[in-house]
Amino acid sequence: MNRGTLPALILIVLVLTSGLSANAAAADRTSAKGGLSLICDRGDAENVWCFLDTPDFPGGSVAVDVEITNPAQPTTRQWTLRANLAPACQADFNPSATPASWVCHNVTGNGWLHLSVPKLGEERAVVGLRWG
Repeated sequence: MNRGTLPALILIVLVLTSGLSANAAAADRTSAKGGLSLICDRGDAENVWCFLDTPDFPGGSVAVDVEITNPAQPTTRQWTLRANLAPACQADFNPSATPASWVCHNVTGNGWLHLSVPKLGEERAVVGLRWG
């Protein structure tokens, strides 16, 4: 190994380790991800909504996941997302379709999210909210 090789190797090691530090910092920033899900099991005819609430939403984009198992009626329905009681996002969905996800952008944060998904008595709904 000549004299110029050792400083070059040290420089390469420094560059690589500084990149690892930057990646670790990025991982720390993205660890603030969140989300939750809920299964609304079959119920009686009175149980026509599946509600999911969280007080921990920081704001920004949020994904809404909906799956209805064994739909009683294949008619189009609409889920609604509220942020701090104000309407934030909504979409129509077909309960006979495969599980689906939607993304709502620029949702107000620092407060509650409330997801309302209609379901009929004997249906099973799986709903979720994801962000981060």
